[in-house]
Amino acid sequence: MARQGNGFVGRRAELTTLAAVTADISGPAPLFVLSGDRGAGKSATLSQLGRRMREGNTIALGVPCKGPLPPWDRYGVTLLVAAIRSGFESFAGRPRLSEAVDAVVRQCREEAYSSPWARYRLLNAVGALFARLGGTRRVVLLLDDADRLAEPEAVLTALQRFGRPVVAACTPGGPVAGRLTALADTVVELGPLTGEESERLLRKAAGAQVDIALREAVRSALGPHWGNPGTLLSTVADLRRRGRLAPVCGAVCLREPDRAIALAPDHHLLATVSTFGAAGRDLVLLAAGRGGLDIDGLPVLAMATGGSPTGFTRRADSLVHAGVLHTRTPGRLTCTCPALAASVVEQAGADRVTWLHRMIARQLLDTHSRYSRPISILAEHVAAAGQALSPRPELVGLLRDDEVRLQPFDRQKLIAHRYASWWHTEPGPERDRTEGELVRLLACSGDPRGLAGLLLGQHAGSGETHAAGAALVSLCEGTPDSAASSAGDDVGRGPASVVNSWLCGDPVVFDDVRMAFGPLALQPGDVPGSDVGVEAACASGDLVPALELVLGADFRLPAHGPLTAYHRVYAGYTDGEWDEALSAAREVELDPASPEPLRTRARLLAAEMCGWRGDERGAAAWLDKAKKEAASPLAVWAALGPGGVTSEDAEAGWHNLRAGADLPDEAGVLRLLTRLLLSAAERREALWSRRLRTEADARHQRFGTAWSAEVAALAHALAEGDRSGLRAAVERARSRGDRFGLAAVCLAVGRIVEEPEGLLTEAYGIAQDLGASKLTAAIRLVMAERGMTAPVVRVRSLELSEIEVRIVGFIRQGRTNRQIAGSLQMSEKTVEKYLTRLYSKVGCRNRYGLATSDLDGWTEQVGA
Repeated sequence: MARQGNGFVGRRAELTTLAAVTADISGPAPLFVLSGDRGAGKSATLSQLGRRMREGNTIALGVPCKGPLPPWDRYGVTLLVAAIRSGFESFAGRPRLSEAVDAVVRQCREEAYSSPWARYRLLNAVGALFARLGGTRRVVLLLDDADRLAEPEAVLTALQRFGRPVVAACTPGGPVAGRLTALADTVVELGPLTGEESERLLRKAAGAQVDIALREAVRSALGPHWGNPGTLLSTVADLRRRGRLAPVCGAVCLREPDRAIALAPDHHLLATVSTFGAAGRDLVLLAAGRGGLDIDGLPVLAMATGGSPTGFTRRADSLVHAGVLHTRTPGRLTCTCPALAASVVEQAGADRVTWLHRMIARQLLDTHSRYSRPISILAEHVAAAGQALSPRPELVGLLRDDEVRLQPFDRQKLIAHRYASWWHTEPGPERDRTEGELVRLLACSGDPRGLAGLLLGQHAGSGETHAAGAALVSLCEGTPDSAASSAGDDVGRGPASVVNSWLCGDPVVFDDVRMAFGPLALQPGDVPGSDVGVEAACASGDLVPALELVLGADFRLPAHGPLTAYHRVYAGYTDGEWDEALSAAREVELDPASPEPLRTRARLLAAEMCGWRGDERGAAAWLDKAKKEAASPLAVWAALGPGGVTSEDAEAGWHNLRAGADLPDEAGVLRLLTRLLLSAAERREALWSRRLRTEADARHQRFGTAWSAEVAALAHALAEGDRSGLRAAVERARSRGDRFGLAAVCLAVGRIVEEPEGLLTEAYGIAQDLGASKLTAAIRLVMAERGMTAPVVRVRSLELSEIEVRIVGFIRQGRTNRQIAGSLQMSEKTVEKYLTRLYSKVGCRNRYGLATSDLDGWTEQVGA
């Protein structure tokens, strides 16, 4: 759907229906009621309708009912007169119009409402006034917020009687809105915007292309209010006011993505919460926590805070009715949207939440025998209270027993229970054992701040587990840590040495990661050996694949931070998820904690992706940011990308390789060397191929890795014309997991071998998936040279992981995210991330599109 005039988004069907109000009909003029929730865009829709009417031969008189109004003016006559006076030029030339206006003004007094005869005269004068408007032109009254008037029906009926159609906007739920709806000839409902319309509105509000991470963050924060235009626009405006929106290389991004997005301070949901006082706020605070608030605990909350159980129950019901809370899970109250929860916590303070849990826990400890479900409720609040509750050793057994009811994937609740168990355990060997267990659990749960809080506390212990934990905190946050610098480096490459090397951009290999972080594994055992993909990731600065091997399937990354963001850059680049990779590169760029070597690598990878996609401006912007490292092999590799490598470029690249013969940058050297090799083969320059073969051998002798062996084998196959060696080089590139690198090798080999169809078709499919238009054009050219016809990909052939296949199956069965999470033993957040990636792969925007898509795909040959 194309954007409509004046930046208005969506509502085409509704506007088409409302436009019928101007149709010529016999009898009384029609009354149309535009009904929609607060923020649904009623005012904007009326304004757009008015603009459309004025383009024709219709006068649209807009009357906002939010203006000042005397309390006795139950019909809103003063607002009608004010609207006519403000638009008087529209009615220029109408005879005796001023007299009609004066007649209404004289009668519009408090006494006019005192008797039926006086009210009749007032309404008759209003009707006569509107009868004089317009002349041969049709006049339509657009009454916004009509439900703010005490009795709008009388004046609306009078206007209809005098032949003036009316469109009245109101918010459903109130008595006036109900009467208007009953009186209306036609009721038009304004529902939520579609997902596509909300995205367009977000772009309009941002004023530029929106980074996908910002879009998904706002969508997730608003939840069911994502389709509410008023909420979406006010949230974006508040983010801008807080300085959390920033442009990075052509897209608006979110600063501090680890901070929650809150509703605007003047949002109507926050005003609704304030009407319920402190008790209502406390209900929302507790419902905002993970898992929500157990309804059975309302009486305990009331007694703990000195309130009335009946009062709290009524407030809870009213908050549900007002759309602040809901009971998505039976027996538990939760907030309707995360942004609302974040706003209430921000206003009240996190200390208030902890205080509430402490008071409830103390109340239950004193009176637990009086309630039918005391154990689970007590354990929940003891865990949430943390150190705010004085240590009580008798609670340790209760907390451990209650762990059995927790879902296996609910890691955060498990951590809260284990932390509380540690806190309430008496000093001694058992406490030390629990502390080590907690360190490993936090390390594998993507919670570096919680881990840092434990390690820096006065009760933190020492030893290899704590040293590894402190190092992991530094790794996740991108900053040196005192704990990591003071322990674990007595022998060899300890945690601090590995972290410092990574922060400085020095080489870190898989064995370094295994030795440094092995003590943090939840299930210690033999660590499987690394493969070429893991080694290449380490050489490129991405330690996450190595950490996943070392720490096992239990390891979870933090949602944000330099380590996570750069992993998304590198993994997105190699896996072919370039939109995700470019978004992550912007996050690395914005994060002040990102180490400069990491930032430079992300910039160069982003420049490479933009260049091959034909975005020269974006590529130039990223390269300009990395100009301080313009002489590095990786920078030369990125600069020589899609523009083609001439003999002069090759000479410059060769001198760069020779000048940096002692550089430890394996990834930069091997990527540059590979690019020079493939370009020499394209230019059919045998001398260059032989020179580069010698260089590749020297580099393999220096690095001695599977990746350097792959490059050396490719160099030999190209220089010697070894057909079987070329086929083997393709498989080596495939095993490394770099899709773009695989496509480039397939293209080079496809130029040479006798049967290139499979190689060039595979390269073409990868280029299409990546959106790499320049690579696609190069492959088409070679296909034409080899007598092939380029395939047209109707539906992209997808490679889905086993988990993705299962998730698609569950979606087709109609399961919710919570049900899917339970079946796969993962968190709902993880399910959401998988769905986001699946939407991108399939090219759809919702669950229905995913369920009905053809995931097998097909290609169709077109040509002569």
